[in-house]
Amino acid sequence: GVTTSDLTDPDGPIYLARTYQSLGDFNTAQEWVDNALAREPNSGQAKLVRCTILYDLGQSKQALEEIQAALDDDKVFHRRFSRPNLASLGVFILLKDKQVARAKSFLFTYYPDLEAVKDAPPPTSIAEIGFPLAPLVAIERAAGEENLYKQLAMRMGLMTEELMQGVKPKLDYIDYLILARTGTGRKTDEQVIEYLENAIKSGYLGNWRFDMLMRPEFMHLHDHPRFKNLITEIEEKVARQRQYL
Repeated sequence: GVTTSDLTDPDGPIYLARTYQSLGDFNTAQEWVDNALAREPNSGQAKLVRCTILYDLGQSKQALEEIQAALDDDKVFHRRFSRPNLASLGVFILLKDKQVARAKSFLFTYYPDLEAVKDAPPPTSIAEIGFPLAPLVAIERAAGEENLYKQLAMRMGLMTEELMQGVKPKLDYIDYLILARTGTGRKTDEQVIEYLENAIKSGYLGNWRFDMLMRPEFMHLHDHPRFKNLITEIEEKVARQRQYL
């Protein structure tokens, strides 16, 4: 039987929204995410997914407004990485619109500690990974601050392949996504794309549109032939899956 919690838990509809979005059916995805928000209006995770779908529907201005509203609202609760991911998506939309200075002040508004990072001593633990450092690297890259973005990228260098392989014998798609995101500005573009290819080979598809197409740290790869090939490959894969819907 259906319990009350089934009717108020947004996770099922969020999952369906992301699935339809990853298959390219944005309208059905939007219906499901709105269903999730009807169940739990303060879910940061649902708000994030809704904003990524708005972006896919070509409504980036609306998405940015909703991102700011979600980040400004104390009632919104965040699980996992919904807060830094909302901030990251806001940075992406502003950088897409060539608003580099605004992207930076937007990020610092929600993560004021990031402003001091460039002068901080090198990190000794991977705790900083909770910081949206990758979007800041993307902002400095867009601003043409090569030395600074490389210096910031080195701070993310603690998340290395060697470290991960020391911890676990076989890397999974989440590991590869983290390596790609933290490798940007430090590894070559080819190496970063290879991590993304490995994530897909390891079975990743669930949230690929956000992770590959809407992360500011991968923006500079969008015109890279190997990256374009990867996206085409994924789109062909999801087109085949869509036939079964």
